[in-house]
Amino acid sequence: MNILDYIVPIFYKSEFNGSGFIVGTVLVTAAHVVISEKSSFSIMYRGQKIPIGPEKNIIFEYPKEKDKQGLNNRYWDLAVYKMDNIVSPLVLQEPNFSEECLYQGYSDSTLQVDSYSIVLNNNAYYYPPEYDAKPIPINNCCISQIGKCKPGNSGGPLFQGNSVVGMLSGEQQLHNLSWDRIIKADYILHKILKHDSNNTSDKTIDK
Repeated sequence: MNILDYIVPIFYKSEFNGSGFIVGTVLVTAAHVVISEKSSFSIMYRGQKIPIGPEKNIIFEYPKEKDKQGLNNRYWDLAVYKMDNIVSPLVLQEPNFSEECLYQGYSDSTLQVDSYSIVLNNNAYYYPPEYDAKPIPINNCCISQIGKCKPGNSGGPLFQGNSVVGMLSGEQQLHNLSWDRIIKADYILHKILKHDSNNTSDKTIDK
């Protein structure tokens, strides 16, 4: 299995816009990579561009375009689309937080694969804008110990072995420090199974 076949660059109006990956029979990426006035986008799969229509293919997407101003919406930054005639051997698995992850994805239109290791921290919090408000724990995502995310990396997968343990959403900054924000694999799987009755767990999860 060549896992790079199933890590795909995403294009909007012929311009590179981010990363994604195919797991089971669905395309997974970050919602902010593909949201744009309900327009279609395309992926590059094995050298061919494949159009993805938002109404035909969509399984789950949040936040919607109208919700993008919400500061906390990036913690649910996920879009899932049905793929026709493509079945990926990649599987989802909960991360082992004692082991490093390997990020693989794209950062620009040269389509050279970015690859770097990430150490996860199982704590992610939303910090309300009120000065004295307490941070709110967020269970569906986690953060890295050190930020390494580049523009275009959003939507790409994190691996432990051959299993996908999360999706890179983007960079998070607080008090002049930077982390990478990761959507957990179990949250991704939950949305796939909840919103796509044709997708079964044995296609998408490593048991």
